[in-house]
Amino acid sequence: MAKEKMNVKIVRMMSGEEILCDLVKETAKELVMKQPCIIVPSGGNNLGIAPWMPYAVHEDDCMSVPEKVVGFVCTPHEELAKEYKRVHSDAPEIVVPNKEVVGIIGADDPAASAFKTT
Repeated sequence: MAKEKMNVKIVRMMSGEEILCDLVKETAKELVMKQPCIIVPSGGNNLGIAPWMPYAVHEDDCMSVPEKVVGFVCTPHEELAKEYKRVHSDAPEIVVPNKEVVGIIGADDPAASAFKTT
């Protein structure tokens, strides 16, 4: 079975909310967003995403909004789109840690003795 390709977009609402979603349909009257998430600043240069209106019933994980409440639609940066796809994918993904973050414990660190070989 072929997996459907996501059309990840940021939808800026007239209210100022920025919604990250799989944009399923866009017409002159409405936008249909699948698995919409609100983008939330989380300190520094970090962003978080949280379900948009999690207390509402979303038929087929979709929500329709009138075009008149939408300011604009744009494409997110590649890393943000990749994270959205990872979170909303049915298939688990193997995440390889960034080599700059993962490293060998320094030789002067007492915990390093557990990793030393002779």
